[in-house]
Amino acid sequence: MSYVRRLILKHFTNCILLFILCLFYFVLNKNADIFCISAITSILFTFIILTYTYFIEKSSFTLVVCCIYGGFALVSQTALAFFPIVIYCLCSKCSSLIIYLYSSIILLKNLLCTTSNTEVIYNSTLYLLLYIVILCVFSIHIYNLTDNFEMLIDKSRRYRDDSTEINLLLKEKNKNLLINQNYEINNATLTERNRIAREIHDNVGHMLTRALLQTGALAVCVKEEPLKASVAALQETLDSAMTLKNVCQTQ
Repeated sequence: MSYVRRLILKHFTNCILLFILCLFYFVLNKNADIFCISAITSILFTFIILTYTYFIEKSSFTLVVCCIYGGFALVSQTALAFFPIVIYCLCSKCSSLIIYLYSSIILLKNLLCTTSNTEVIYNSTLYLLLYIVILCVFSIHIYNLTDNFEMLIDKSRRYRDDSTEINLLLKEKNKNLLINQNYEINNATLTERNRIAREIHDNVGHMLTRALLQTGALAVCVKEEPLKASVAALQETLDSAMTLKNVCQTQ
């Protein structure tokens, strides 16, 4: 699952949790009915905002619907029950200052509307508004936690992928270094062999040349027929060896 899809799923799960907590508003407020027109309209507004925020991802339309919902919450206190979900969705679309102004205007307007009521009703409404404020703060808090947590997970995953890629590159470089090292060793070995062979070849040539000169001088000095024939045969053998060396050198 990609980072964006996983993040959307996390945020949508948080919104479902907030929706369940918002339903307790109707438990605390005995005068509110979840099946009234304002409550059903608020739920429809909430799901429209959720859909356009995390699935269709149209920021402009989300802001327009949030403004309409805010106006509806100003005239209907029951619509305020699902206000924390709207605040949660706005966290991904607006700055903190706009969210604070938006929520403050709506909550203060609802607070001022309760001053004309009796003291008992005023206290009850004040507790309900306090509950909504707590849920709004909670929604902002869990949004920031979720967003930061997913960013850390994504960053750690990128670090892991980068480290894996770096390890693969290092293995490839080490492999190339070993290949180059083996090539250099073989090249140095062949060079040394050629040098040794050339030195041996040159030394053998010098020795053969000296032997030919010595046998030539010996052939001149020897007068006896048997020894002369042996010296001539030795000279012929050395001359053949010298000829073979020259042929090998040219090749």
